[in-house]
Amino acid sequence: MKKTAPILGVILLTIIFFSLSWAEPPPKLRININTATQEVLELLPYIGKVRAREIVNYRTKHGEFKKVEDVAGVPGIGKETLASIRQYLILSGSSEFNPEPKIIDLDEDIRDFVLLENRSFYTRLGKELDRAQIEIVVAMFLFKTSKHPSNWANIILRKLVKAAQRGVKVRLFLERDSDPSSSLNRENLATAERLKAAGIEINFDSPKKTTHTKLIVIDQRLTFIGSHNITHSALKYNNEASILVDSPDLSKKVLDYLDTIREQ
Repeated sequence: MKKTAPILGVILLTIIFFSLSWAEPPPKLRININTATQEVLELLPYIGKVRAREIVNYRTKHGEFKKVEDVAGVPGIGKETLASIRQYLILSGSSEFNPEPKIIDLDEDIRDFVLLENRSFYTRLGKELDRAQIEIVVAMFLFKTSKHPSNWANIILRKLVKAAQRGVKVRLFLERDSDPSSSLNRENLATAERLKAAGIEINFDSPKKTTHTKLIVIDQRLTFIGSHNITHSALKYNNEASILVDSPDLSKKVLDYLDTIREQ
């Protein structure tokens, strides 16, 4: 009987793991394309101020959209962009979205970016990871975690795992050099194994080329870029500076770039 309980526990955990991994997450974002204001339309991935304004202008000129496919006719949208946002569009009913989607705590005349010095990067990153709804993509030269729960890099790792568990798609791109015994390889591989065990996608670059990026893209619109690696020292003690930019266009370019650096 003493051996049966652990075995049943393993089976139960296995069932739960595969349920989380394979179950389709519930919708996180629904925008009524016929009633949404420009501000609400800007919540859609790949849709910034210009495209949101074009959708409103098109709707004013032509009337309500009869079918979702008609959105491709809006100037600046097209079939490719529509394919990326189609799952979030509805023609009737109420829109569903995060009530606080915009970057906050900015001066009134600066709404598109904010400088994150030293520890403020960790604070803001944690906040945005907690309210991510669609996708998180991380590209780091060094992601160094440890066995200590209070380690700030560990806390970021746990936030990534929690995001994946609630249905957010999480992807990582990590550096791997040509020396299998290097400390960088050891640290990144250890972090990769912990995240992979939680069902998170891990990508490495080619050992022949160094990837020195420190990039994080959230919900295809928020981009963190700068000097912060994800290590306890960088997040808590070092003099570091990064920028958070709210721009779907920039996020798309960053994501396209990252897809070119994974190991061939």
